[in-house]
Parts: sequence; C-alpha cells; structure tokens
Amino acid sequence: MRITIFLIVFFFCLALNPLKIGAEELLESNEPITIDSDQMEWNREEKTYTASGNAKARQGKVEIEGNQITAFYSETEKNNKIDTINIIGNVRVINEGYTAFGDHGTYKVKEGFLTLKGKNLKIESGEDKLTAKDSLDYYKEKNVFVARGDAVAIREGNIIKSDVLTAYLSKTSEDGNNKIEKVFASNNVIIKTPKETATGDKGSYETKTGIVNIYGSVIITRGTDKLYGEYGQVNLNTGISKILGSPKKSKKGKKQVRAIFTLDDDKKDKKN
Repeated sequence: MRITIFLIVFFFCLALNPLKIGAEELLESNEPITIDSDQMEWNREEKTYTASGNAKARQGKVEIEGNQITAFYSETEKNNKIDTINIIGNVRVINEGYTAFGDHGTYKVKEGFLTLKGKNLKIESGEDKLTAKDSLDYYKEKNVFVARGDAVAIREGNIIKSDVLTAYLSKTSEDGNNKIEKVFASNNVIIKTPKETATGDKGSYETKTGIVNIYGSVIITRGTDKLYGEYGQVNLNTGISKILGSPKKSKKGKKQVRAIFTLDDDKKDKKN
C-alpha cells in the first residue's frame, strides 16, 4: 500500500533544494512538498524522518526518486531543522531540462553541498550528457556540478574527457530551463571529434558557441598529421581547429607552433 504525505515547505524544502538544478527557486517557493513511499517512519530518538520503498519527493516541477530518503534533523525552539539528507538506491533527480542519476547521495543543508556517488553517475539534458566515476558534486550557491574521476562530457559524437569537469548551469531565456553553459576541464584533457583528437593540460567549453579552448602542451591529431602548440581551439559546430604558440593574453613570450604532416608516399611506405 502506498503512503502519501503532504508537508509544508519547511519540512523538505532544504532537502530537495540541492538536488534540483537551479536550486534557488525551491528556497523561495511556498508550494507544499509531497512525499510518496511504501512506508514512512519518524524516529524521535535518532531524530530522523525516513521514507522507504519507491520513495518520491516532489515540490512543484521538481522530483527526487530513490529506494529510501532519510532526513536528519535537529530540534529548535520553534520547529525541527533539517541538517542532512541521505538518498539511497536508484537515485534520480528530475527538473525542467535536467535529470541527474546516482546510486546514493548526501546533502549537507548548511553547506549547500550535495554529492552523488555510485556506478551510475550522470546528468542528462537534451543533447548534453555529463558522466563521472568517483562523484558528482553540486554546489548550490554557485549552481555548479563537478564531475570527478574519468569525467566525460558528450554532445552529438563529440567527447571531452578530463580528471575533473566543472559544469556551470544557467537558465535559458527561451524556455526558462537550466542548462549547462560552460564546462571547465582540469588535468589530462582529451577532446575527440569524428575527425580529430586534441589533448592538453586544461580546457574550457562553451555550449552556446561549441568552442573548446585547450591550454598547455597542446597536440591536435588528424589521421597521421599532428599540430603542436601551447594553445589550441576546436569548434565542435564547424569542425575547424587552430593552434597557437600561446594564448593571445599570455604574458609569456610567444612560442612558435609545429606541424608534422605525413605525405602520401610516406603512408604508402609504412604500409609496405
């Protein structure tokens, strides 16, 4: 038998807030929270509220799903204050424009910090996808997701890989949905397109323009041909790439670039 509980905003407002992309709206909303589950438990000794069995928490257009949702609270003179939220099993966070996935997650209310972990870590939004192996961390104040551990951003056959990817979210003027605006890549950056591969130390990606900037020991490879430099740029929309000795704003002395092209005769000799 399903149990449905309607709560005032106070109860799970802070809990739901971090899991929602664009969390600021929830803090200002006066809509009630609806929690559905197969079982609901209130433990006064441990100071927890636990929804178990196909648990779903909703406020407005935001929905959080998991096998179990537990809220840890502390008592105040006027009411109970939620401190930490744990979500366990098949975690899914649904919001206008985004869906985030994980196996389990924890949200620290005071810090405004959410972390999702497990084998199924990803964020999907239209043509954009962001995955990680170690964790997906969300910082409410900056409206930022950080993917850690073999992080990958994918769009229409184009792939950006790095040890850490930081995705900045913003609302679109067209439909009001939150979407990834910029992605910053830290350490061991690899960009793969259908025609070429680029590597470097760091990088940034703007989803609107489709331009990826790469910095530090940059190598752009197309077939057997290679370009070497300190700064590279790949346009994922046009397929045009360029490389410079150093960024335009660099204070260091400008370095030359190097290109190595394999001629047709050389290619034939290698095959023979």
